[in-house]
Amino acid sequence: MRSWLFILLLTFSRLITPLPAKAEELQDLLTKLKQSRQDTAQVQLLLQIAKAYANGGVPDSNSYYAEQALRLSMLLNDQRGEALARYQLGRSQIARANYLRALEHFLEARNLFESLQDTLGQANCRMQLGVIAYTEKNYSDALTSFTQALPLYLSINELRLASTVRYLSGLCRTELGRYAEAETDLMLALEDKRKLGDEKGYQECVTGLADLFLRQDQIERSRNMYRSALAYFKNSSNLNGEAVTLIGIGRSFLKENHADSAKVYLESALQISSSNRYPAGIMNASHALAEAYERTGNAAKALTMQQQYYTLRDSLFNLESTRQLAELQYQLDLTRKQSEIDLLSKERQIDRFLRIMLITGSALFLILSLLLLQRFRYKQQANRKLEKANQDLNHALDELRNTQEQLVQSEKMASLGQLTAGIAHEIRNPLNFITNFAAVSRELADELNDAGTATERHELSADLKRNLEKIEEHGLRANSIVRSMMLHARQGKGERQTVNLRDLTEENVHLAFHGMRASHPDFDVTLEKHLSIQLPALELVQQDISRVLLNLLNNAFYAVRERSKKKEPGFRPTVRIRLDSEQGQAVIRIEDNGIGIASEKLDKIFEPFYTTKPPGEGTGLGLSISHDIVKGHGGSMRANSVGGWTVFEVRLPT
Repeated sequence: MRSWLFILLLTFSRLITPLPAKAEELQDLLTKLKQSRQDTAQVQLLLQIAKAYANGGVPDSNSYYAEQALRLSMLLNDQRGEALARYQLGRSQIARANYLRALEHFLEARNLFESLQDTLGQANCRMQLGVIAYTEKNYSDALTSFTQALPLYLSINELRLASTVRYLSGLCRTELGRYAEAETDLMLALEDKRKLGDEKGYQECVTGLADLFLRQDQIERSRNMYRSALAYFKNSSNLNGEAVTLIGIGRSFLKENHADSAKVYLESALQISSSNRYPAGIMNASHALAEAYERTGNAAKALTMQQQYYTLRDSLFNLESTRQLAELQYQLDLTRKQSEIDLLSKERQIDRFLRIMLITGSALFLILSLLLLQRFRYKQQANRKLEKANQDLNHALDELRNTQEQLVQSEKMASLGQLTAGIAHEIRNPLNFITNFAAVSRELADELNDAGTATERHELSADLKRNLEKIEEHGLRANSIVRSMMLHARQGKGERQTVNLRDLTEENVHLAFHGMRASHPDFDVTLEKHLSIQLPALELVQQDISRVLLNLLNNAFYAVRERSKKKEPGFRPTVRIRLDSEQGQAVIRIEDNGIGIASEKLDKIFEPFYTTKPPGEGTGLGLSISHDIVKGHGGSMRANSVGGWTVFEVRLPT
């Protein structure tokens, strides 16, 4: 049934972005692009060209022009252009099966469409997010996205796409075993397609119902619907659709143990799939034929079909593995390049740090000098003007005000000095490591030049590589500290906007989980989300609250992952995310059954540079930044560890 989703995805994409009728129209767009200026009109031209290439099955060209549209729209602060460009980039990544990057683009596009109050754009993004989740066999999340898209389409009378959403919801509920609900969805979609005159969509709904009935052992009902769809696909020369329906009919006969009848349909499906080079059809037909031949006693043919099935399955698996490897390589290359940039700029950062320290020291000295001078002058004036009591009193009051202001400034500079000392202390260790390993590496390089045998050169090269890896590791550590301090300094500068806290929480849960999976492919956790409550929209700095949520979620994932390493019998890593409303406040609770936090450490975890993680795995700034962000929104944050669960609670005024 998943093959039908890809057919439908292509159909959906063309419904919302029609392809230019002729190649001449595309050429005309390219000509206009050469003659255009860098303005919003050029953004629209780039988007039209990207759409045309996407619908023509050329994802590389789609990505190229969409990237240009994205850069230009961000330069011009054209939010609509940026949203459409990110949507096109998401489509190009789906075509390459890069679902993680596609997910990021669609989430960004959805947020932009929401700020623009573009209902169609929001619905299209939620549709695409559902397709990605379905492709990854995450049927629950896919169903959530489709059910969110449906009322949006209905609100703007987009009935064609609304019927498609109902069809997709029916497929999800079929996979989840919710057969009664699935039948309702598919029947509604079937009726919608009939009213719209969408014959192809109608037959796809018929095929979906046929599969649903077959799973429920309603054999005759399923077979009749397959035959109805088969007649349409034959007349429309849709060979892939014809193969899918023939396989369905064949399987229905196998369920009745009519292997000979099943072979007739399955062999025909295999022949059509082979002539049309349809791998999924060949694989599924071969698998079913192996069972049919085995039941009729033809062991040799059964073995041949089974071998063909496994060969194709392994081939498709290798393609998927290659895609995942390429995605991983991309992330590694990106990280390595960033590390090289950070290492090259390290000397410049140190110089800047020293200049800041010099300026700070000079300012402190100047302030102290001014304070002493002011105090001296005050005493002189008081002694000279003792006879003028009233004037002396007024003058003293003035001097007191000045002194208070100077003391406040002095306190601010003292805080800055304390913070600077903390930074220096934290960054000194990775810098010492970098220096030491660099010196050792220089000696190893000299030894490598003098090495006589190949074995000696190999051992010295291995040592040199390990040293360079340590240099990179500690360089990244130092960069992480600096970046965290920059975040600490920037907090509170964002503008508040109306935010749906439920959607924001769910989005950040999704991003944090996939981010952890990208870094640790073996990571496994049970997510328990209780986000059904509907809250009024809150006025928040969205990026700051997202930073708080991501920090707490990443800490929770880290805790359960560390405990998983102990291989405790019966332990199941679990993270709970709850959203409640209590006494006029929105309450977010993030709970985990990980390694926990000792009671004596709970009072210190919100202090800057304090961390419970081993050296090198945390800066000690994440919770401090998060606590200040929540406090800046008029809320509160606290932590507790009880009954084997660590609970972080965030309260925000509604």
